[in-house]
Amino acid sequence: MRIMAYAHHVVGFGLKKAGFRWELRRQGDQKIGLWRKSLRAPATANAAMTGVAARPARLVLIPGFGDTPVSWLSVITLLLPLLSRKFDEIVLVDFPGYSGFLAREKPFASVDLLIQSLGDALDSLEPRVIVGHSLGGWLTARYALDYGVGRRPLPQFANKHGYAGPEEIVLIAPSGSYADEESLTEWEGLFKRFATEGYAVLRPLVFKREPRWFRLIQGELQRFGEQPEIREFIASVRREHLITDDLAQMRARVTLLWGDDDKLVWTSSLQSWLKGLPTGPGSPRAYLLKSTGHSPQVERPLITSYLLGKVLLGSGEAVTDSPWWHEAGAAS
Repeated sequence: MRIMAYAHHVVGFGLKKAGFRWELRRQGDQKIGLWRKSLRAPATANAAMTGVAARPARLVLIPGFGDTPVSWLSVITLLLPLLSRKFDEIVLVDFPGYSGFLAREKPFASVDLLIQSLGDALDSLEPRVIVGHSLGGWLTARYALDYGVGRRPLPQFANKHGYAGPEEIVLIAPSGSYADEESLTEWEGLFKRFATEGYAVLRPLVFKREPRWFRLIQGELQRFGEQPEIREFIASVRREHLITDDLAQMRARVTLLWGDDDKLVWTSSLQSWLKGLPTGPGSPRAYLLKSTGHSPQVERPLITSYLLGKVLLGSGEAVTDSPWWHEAGAAS
């Protein structure tokens, strides 16, 4: 058994023991996995008078490209005792063909199909807050903007549930918006190389300091990049999928977290988000984790969980600077 498959077998057993349950959402031949855990009973205020059950306060976490929910296990474990103060349920998303629990399934071969399938799954969950990392951050922002620009709810669901998209999103080193043409062109070139040369192209960029154990799974990550569907997925990404021009229509409250030494989704991209998102009440907030690369959940799980907990439980209030992070503002 491969190392990652064995690790996921063990972790899956542990997740079930911890009260998580596994679900599959199917759309044709494609699947999306969900690990769900109830944290408390949903609020029932006014239910007796209205006869309508309260919508559970759900938190959804979406990992990045090729990633697995297991990379977030330390952060989630540290946060679980706190999250029940605000959330009724936590949901971890797992994509097919990535390094997670659906690694043997065929991955999405088109970014449009992934956007559609994930959006439908999220609509069924009606999350209050979504946390997304890297590609997961891009997909999270895109989903929130689908409500901002009127692409969702879909006509068959309009006015049935009253759901208007997530109230809050936390984007961790998200792709999807870039500081300038030069940065965008460089990013496009990087992933064109990935499609032909494989995961070795990205390996030096994933961490500021690569963990020693990471070399044990390089072969499996290389096989991930060699899948025909992954190469088709990369080829399907077009500039119209970028969300820079739509950011002003964001209705969800946005917090951005970024490693200050991110070499994969450059920290300079943060300015594109801050300049594009609406200001005023509920203005976006951004925090730079010091001496951190693209994968803070692996590189600095304690600090990441501490900061993420403050953001999630703070209801949009500013988080004070610390020895481990500082708040970043838009450049003039």
